[in-house]
Amino acid sequence: MNTFLKKYTTLLSSLLHIYCEIKADMKDLSFVICFFLLFTNTFPCIASNDTQKDSSSDALLSTAVWPDGPSIDSYSAILMEASTGTILYSKNMTESLYPASITKIMTALLCVENCSMNETVTFSHEAIFNVDMDSSRVGIDEGEELTVEQCLYGMLLESDNQIAYALAEHVGGSYDSFIAMMNQKAEELGCQNTHFNNPNGLPDKKHHTCAYDMALILNAAIKNDTFRSISSTRQYICSPTNKQPESRIWNNHHKMFPKKEYTYDGFEGGKTGYTTVALNTLASYAKRDNIELVCIVMKAPSNCHYLDTASLFNYGFQNFQVLNVSENETSLISSQSNIKEINTDIFNSSADINIDSDSNIVLPNSYSFDDVTYDILTDTTSDNTTIATLSYKFADHNIGTATVSITPSSSSDGYKFKYHSRSLDENHNSNETESSKSGLIIKYSKPLMFFFGGLAILSLLFFLLLFIIRYKRNTMYRPTYRKKNKKNK
Repeated sequence: MNTFLKKYTTLLSSLLHIYCEIKADMKDLSFVICFFLLFTNTFPCIASNDTQKDSSSDALLSTAVWPDGPSIDSYSAILMEASTGTILYSKNMTESLYPASITKIMTALLCVENCSMNETVTFSHEAIFNVDMDSSRVGIDEGEELTVEQCLYGMLLESDNQIAYALAEHVGGSYDSFIAMMNQKAEELGCQNTHFNNPNGLPDKKHHTCAYDMALILNAAIKNDTFRSISSTRQYICSPTNKQPESRIWNNHHKMFPKKEYTYDGFEGGKTGYTTVALNTLASYAKRDNIELVCIVMKAPSNCHYLDTASLFNYGFQNFQVLNVSENETSLISSQSNIKEINTDIFNSSADINIDSDSNIVLPNSYSFDDVTYDILTDTTSDNTTIATLSYKFADHNIGTATVSITPSSSSDGYKFKYHSRSLDENHNSNETESSKSGLIIKYSKPLMFFFGGLAILSLLFFLLLFIIRYKRNTMYRPTYRKKNKKNK
């Protein structure tokens, strides 16, 4: 748009310059100059808009910096903010690796989603003897009966592989059916490089995942209260069973709990893993104030998995903030709370809209909500209330989304405006005019600017054409007029 206007401005200047060299009536020249000045002053927003956008966009892009992450020894890692799924840090996060026992997070997730905690699990011959006896186990006997709840504590705290096998048979109806459920769930969660081939994570060439996928799985799991409660338990006492007359004490292997070797302030829970081919793997989640972080490290040398996890947690808590969208989104002007009345190209009607009050974004501490951009993703599902999603970005990072729901407008009161996608320069820029009396918000759009700009240019060309015609007529009759004047003298 700016280039377009520059070309026409240059053309007009040239025409005026040529005309100034022609002796003509000063009245005609004044007319053209006045019209030119009227044009340039009437539409300053059109002529200057793109220039403002380019300069402000470049300035913001040049200063939008994501904090540098720590140096870690683990081969693969990811740090994710839980409420938004924002990736704060990554290292080889999509590379296929052996997960070891953090596999059991998926096994537990399927259990809590498909079982009651008081259901009885009977251990089959296969559950006991199809598992390597040198791997992690608490000593369950064939035919022993435990509740699903007891099994989950034994599997998540003590990392028992026989329990994982028995739960797979119980939940899936058969071992193979449960493996299919694991892979189906991984696909549903958006996992990109995962294929499960057993429920416990013992070495298998067909059993692999990546740090990114495990972060998705853990983030989904901690949204389940039962999983969260069990995985955050330091110690559990299993009551006597039909095969074991005495109670058994099971301890969580994770070492970041209070008073443990790698105690971390804010640590909530997680799952450990180790095999000789996978090396150390560790899944952890921690919370401080309103920020909850999910961390996965894989293929880590001895003890580095805890040090790296602590470093990543420190990086997340020290450098980032979580902001609520409905409390901070000012490009949608509200007349009451977070309810807006909107007249949009998308909906072609007035309606009351509501931004999800639970939606958040994540930003580096040195920036504010006004520094982010968003795209509008239209919702085409059958849900008649959710009509769009605002997808927020900062420094090439996806930092959160907010759903927009809609209900028919019951009143003409409130603010009406053109729905738009906020660009880098539209954070309270000069293209907004507000009327405090009517509550009307006007936002110039590119099509509108092109229309008025084109209309003004066509009008100017029309008047120039009239002027040229008039000028030619004057030059045709002026010699005759001068001769008559000489005769009269």
